[in-house]
Amino acid sequence: MVSSIRLTFTPTVNRPQLDLELMRYHRLKILAVVSILGFGATTYLPALSTRGAAERERQDAELQRRNNALMDQYGDRSSLEELEKAVQFYSKK
Repeated sequence: MVSSIRLTFTPTVNRPQLDLELMRYHRLKILAVVSILGFGATTYLPALSTRGAAERERQDAELQRRNNALMDQYGDRSSLEELEKAVQFYSKK
C-alpha cells in the first residue's frame, strides 16, 4: 500500500520561471534602497557634524567673551580699588 504525500510547499525545482524573476527583481529593489540610504547617510552625516562644530565654536567664543567681561568687571582683587568695584557690582544685582 502506497500512500500519497502532500507537499505544503513547492520545491524550487518545480517553481515557475516567473517566481525566480520576481525574486531577482525584489533583491534588486532591496539593493537599490540600501545603496540609496547608504549614500544619503554618508552625505548627510559629515554636513551635520560640520554644522555642529561651527555652532560649538560660536558658543565657545561667546562664553569666552562673557568670561572676559566678568573678569574685567570683577578684577583679580589684588588691590582694594578692584575689590570695592567688584562689591559695588555685586550689590547692584
